[in-house]
Amino acid sequence: MYMSYFCLLKVLASAQHEPGYCSFYEDCGLNPAVEGALIPPRVPCKDYRKAVNVTGDHYELLKSVCPMLAHGEGETLACCSIRQLTALQSSLTLSKAVLIRCPSCADNFAHIHCATTCSPNQTVVGYEAYISTNFSDASFRSCKNVRIPATGGYAIATMCGRYGSTLCTPQRWLDFQGDSSNGLAPLDINFKLLSDGQTAGLPPGAVLFADRALNCNETTPTGGEASSCQDCEQSCPAVSQPPPLPKPFIIGRLDGVLVISIIIFSCIFFLIMCYVVLECTIHIRKSKDVTCSDKTICLVVVLAFAVGIKDIELTTDPVQLWSAPKSRAMREKAFHDAHFDPFYRTNQLILTAPDRPSHYYDSLLFGKQNFSGIISKDLIIELLELQQKIQYFQNSIDNLNAKANMTELGVTKEVDLRDHFIYCVNSALSFKDITALGMSCMADYGGPVFPFLAVGGYENEEYTTAEALILTFSLNNYARTDVKFKVVEEWERRFLKIVQEYQKNTNTNFTFAYMAERSLEDEINRTTAEDIPIFMISYAVIFLYIAVALGEYSSCKRILVDSKFLVGLGGILVVGCSVMASMGFYAWIGVPSSLVILQVVPFLVLAVGADNIFIFVLEYQVFLPFSNPFSRSPAIKIGARPFWGRGVFVLVISNINIGYQKSLTLSLINSTCRKYKRPLKCTLREVHFSLSPDSDLLFRSVTYVYYEQYLTIVNEGLFNIAVCLLPTFVVCCILLGMDLRSGFLNLLTIVMITVDTVGVMTLWGIDFNAVSLINLVTAVGISVEFVSHLTRSFALSIHPTKVERAKEATANMGSAVFAGVAMTNLPGIVVLALAKAQLIQIFFFRLNLVITLLGMAHGLIFLPVLLSFLGMYSCLNVPSLCTWCSIPKSLSSKRLVKILSIVIVLVLSIPKCKYKIDC
Repeated sequence: MYMSYFCLLKVLASAQHEPGYCSFYEDCGLNPAVEGALIPPRVPCKDYRKAVNVTGDHYELLKSVCPMLAHGEGETLACCSIRQLTALQSSLTLSKAVLIRCPSCADNFAHIHCATTCSPNQTVVGYEAYISTNFSDASFRSCKNVRIPATGGYAIATMCGRYGSTLCTPQRWLDFQGDSSNGLAPLDINFKLLSDGQTAGLPPGAVLFADRALNCNETTPTGGEASSCQDCEQSCPAVSQPPPLPKPFIIGRLDGVLVISIIIFSCIFFLIMCYVVLECTIHIRKSKDVTCSDKTICLVVVLAFAVGIKDIELTTDPVQLWSAPKSRAMREKAFHDAHFDPFYRTNQLILTAPDRPSHYYDSLLFGKQNFSGIISKDLIIELLELQQKIQYFQNSIDNLNAKANMTELGVTKEVDLRDHFIYCVNSALSFKDITALGMSCMADYGGPVFPFLAVGGYENEEYTTAEALILTFSLNNYARTDVKFKVVEEWERRFLKIVQEYQKNTNTNFTFAYMAERSLEDEINRTTAEDIPIFMISYAVIFLYIAVALGEYSSCKRILVDSKFLVGLGGILVVGCSVMASMGFYAWIGVPSSLVILQVVPFLVLAVGADNIFIFVLEYQVFLPFSNPFSRSPAIKIGARPFWGRGVFVLVISNINIGYQKSLTLSLINSTCRKYKRPLKCTLREVHFSLSPDSDLLFRSVTYVYYEQYLTIVNEGLFNIAVCLLPTFVVCCILLGMDLRSGFLNLLTIVMITVDTVGVMTLWGIDFNAVSLINLVTAVGISVEFVSHLTRSFALSIHPTKVERAKEATANMGSAVFAGVAMTNLPGIVVLALAKAQLIQIFFFRLNLVITLLGMAHGLIFLPVLLSFLGMYSCLNVPSLCTWCSIPKSLSSKRLVKILSIVIVLVLSIPKCKYKIDC
């Protein structure tokens, strides 16, 4: 397609076909019959003469352009002058740009035209060239799988006219090159393909051109390498047959894995039953006392941290939200942007006409074709009025209305824009169609518009059935600190405004979707702002529940007192101080935040903080039924503050520190990428691993910064959850009086809640990504609320048997956990279902609902049963064995240091004492 043809072959009535004679020689100027060509259509002169013996610069140029014809200086005959070789060199340079991936294909292509232009044994009569089918077929095979890297399409599709790559054959390939109507060939040539040895149809004295064509897996004489496997099937290594699938693992007639699982379960059940029977026969030991530490959070520290909010930095760039600043993808992106500028910004408009019926069009050149309703002249005209940007018709109403009569094989019909459209979608790089319209397929900027970028909603490359028209605008991109970046953003803002205003027009025939490069960032900020009232309602619902549920109502006059309104308000203020302190702390150290984090973290902290408020008040009412609710008792103040503040502060840290970078927009990215499920047919993996490791290369793609996290997210998820579980286990053991067994049972239950949450994610269609990972980390903290209180109540029970202690713990603390943990979470979580952002609906409503329900089921159903079997015995009957593990009820700082020292010694001596003392 890119070849500028080089020969004008006149009908020579007296021509003699003898070796060493030329049919034409030298340049005779432009062909007046060809207009609108990409390069000047210069043609040779008719000159029947002996071939010229080329020497000097003439020979060096021939050797450079057509090395296959060079046989040594002084021994090489040719039928082309230096001017012809120069023009041929310019033409072949264009073709090599398309066929560069396969040197042997480019060499075969040049061989055809060098032989026709410069061969001393020309056998052309009139406009006919006689070529061996062996040579033409081999040349075609070497080129048919070569791809254009910029588009991913086949290069042969641009060189076969209306037939494209699917219907292209050697004859059609050569016919297109010899057709002056393609805008590139200076004249018409009729290629005649004959089999070797065939003489019928061959003019007397003519010699069939039957040189050997190179295969695509061969190197060229000039040193060109063999084509890669992607462009040449012969270069692909032989693929060994895969080994046969292993036989299914079956035991008897059942699945082997199922049988083994049943056996393991049965063994575990048997061991548990044996343990229960054995425990019933041994001495019951007393449990140790459990107390809490009395460390408080200083108000001055809270205020100092909260002041840092004034310096908080909100991250809105999606790239910075998805990828860590020091990750490999971000480092390579920074290097690329510094040396080559940032990648283009993409803006698209996709238009459909669902109410328009399809129709059939009987084309003179292409036969009967089915056209969808979107490809109608009135709709395309309307599209031009919208943006004046449709590339196949050069933004011209006249081109859309153009019609012409054309005769083909004795049949005359009218051709219009539909014939032009069919031709251009199959030959997007053509500078002139083959219809009587003679219009170019190029856009007004001079480049092609490929069909997969211009239309959508088609199958099997049947572009006429496309259901959508696509307008794509690529803008230069700049660094965010560059002044020009603001200009680009302003262009995109006005683009969105124009489209939005047009969308409001009720007279439009289009239904369309649109996007700009800034749309994702705008959507994050918009939906976040719209969901603020939802979060405020959620906060209000939790506050009202606390105020109402904590009350013990005696009369209507005491509703305001009995409702615990001030308790609920005070608790929310404490939660607010925790949020501001944690946000301010990370603002002080330069960790950025985002709008979603500013919404979600306060909600989660409020949920857990409300749990602690509820449980604290219920415990106060149970153990001090005659005390004034507003008692100033130091024991109450000192006991409440550290217990309350600890749970809130730990949760804030876990959410902000671990989850802020990746928790904002991944759900939006996943939903967008789901539209592009089909991957491009490429071999990036082959490129990555076939290059020399000693080369200083960077592998750059615009998608790497978005998806790099998925390479390590599983390992990072396991690590983060393990990091949360370890201190949870340690703290639980210490606060339960070094009760390692109870701490382990707590840990086991929390792990089961986390694992079950992952299972429900699969059932509910929640993807495992950075956002869901943060929720799993949060699940560890929330699960502690469900299990730790019940375990503590079990440990403090004075009943002699584990079953009775489990019953008491479930009766006394189970109701408090249900009312204070589950019921304070559920109202606020249910309100999140009303949020518009998919991020909030999926990863906060669904996941938090699952975590709450599973935590309630494990904490109130599974854990009591587990404690009744494996929990610690009471220490009432053997107090001497428990003195080593007891922690006093009130601890000073000195006594705390002594106790921690004893704890360390006990931990180091656990292997020796575990059979003597229940630690």
